[in-house]
Formats: sequence, C-alpha cells, structure tokens
Amino acid sequence: MQQVQNPYPGFVGLDGTPLELGYIYIGAENEDPETNPVTVYFDSGASQTASQPIRTIAGYPDQNGSPAQLWVTGKYSIRIRDAQGNQVFYNQSAGGDDRPYHIHTQFLAASPGAQAYVCIHVFGIGVSLSANLSGSVWAYVATPPSASCDFDMRANGVSFGTLTISTLGTVSVTSTAQDFAAGDRFVLKAPDAGTDLVDLGITIAGVLS
Repeated sequence: MQQVQNPYPGFVGLDGTPLELGYIYIGAENEDPETNPVTVYFDSGASQTASQPIRTIAGYPDQNGSPAQLWVTGKYSIRIRDAQGNQVFYNQSAGGDDRPYHIHTQFLAASPGAQAYVCIHVFGIGVSLSANLSGSVWAYVATPPSASCDFDMRANGVSFGTLTISTLGTVSVTSTAQDFAAGDRFVLKAPDAGTDLVDLGITIAGVLS
C-alpha cells in the first residue's frame, strides 16, 4: 500500500487562506523572476509550456481551470504575489536535486575512427553537469594514445566542451556547465583525425536537476 499524497503544490496568501487569482513568477536562480524568467512546463516531458505569470486557482497553479504541476530544469528563483500584486514571498534559490546521476560509456576492441561517436546518451530525467566536470569524470584506457587527443562534448548537437585524454591515459575536461532535460542527448565524439587509443571506458557524474 502507498500513502495518498497531494500531487499539486499549494500556495496561501498573506491571510493564510488558499491563494486565489494570485501570480507565480519563476526565474533564473539568484535573479528577479519577474525580469529574468525561465521556461516552465506543466509536465515532466517538457511538452506543455506554462506562460508567466502563472495564475492560481484555490491556491494551486492554474492550467485552464484545473490544478497543475510545475516543472523546470535546475534551480530557480520564485516570487508569489496575491491578486492585488502584494508580494507573498520571494525565494532566490529553490529546487534542485543533489542526487547523483552517472553516464557510463565504453569503446572496446578497436580505436575510435575519425569523428566516431564514443557515447550517445539520451536522458530520461533532468540532469546538470558542472563546469569542467571537476571531480566528476573518470576514465580507463588499456592502451593510451600516442598523442594527446580531444573528444568533443555535445548537447543536442551543440558543442559545450572538450574531454582530453593524455598519452598517460589521464583525463581532463574544459567545459561550460550544462543542463539537460528529459529527451536531451549527450554525445562524446572522437577527434577529427581519430585516435589510436584502445579500449576506453568513461564515467561522467552529474546531479538530478
């Protein structure tokens, strides 16, 4: 058996009653959500965009007259106002999930050819990767390359960093922070000229967002 819980977030006004016809603003972390909004969705699959400000009905986010859930990628700021425009509360850094998420990939029994895809990973949930993957990437190379080689890191086809494997088999990363939503793709692509390393295994760690 499972305990029945309310699946919808509820908001109350300054008088402690359910917030009717209030306003919900969601924005970038540590920014004013009214002037720096982020994309908000009514579903975890990011297919139904919620226009801001999001109104409330009986204290719940309103989606065409029915209570709704709200979904975003990563941490965010949030401001709630009542029907008269009075601020109920503001939080500059909310949400996020620090549970780990791991990408595992391997390329065995051969050397990656020119621009070969070493990894194609499709996310089923929101995940954030930190800048430069500091302390968050591990690699094993059975036969290191004869020359240092750079693998292109891509998010939905757009490059956001470089993963370098040295002649000693050590790994280093130069990248920007990257947020992935469900359905997004992470790709690790071999150098333009390929590489002669043999048997590669890589683990990349992120956090749920």
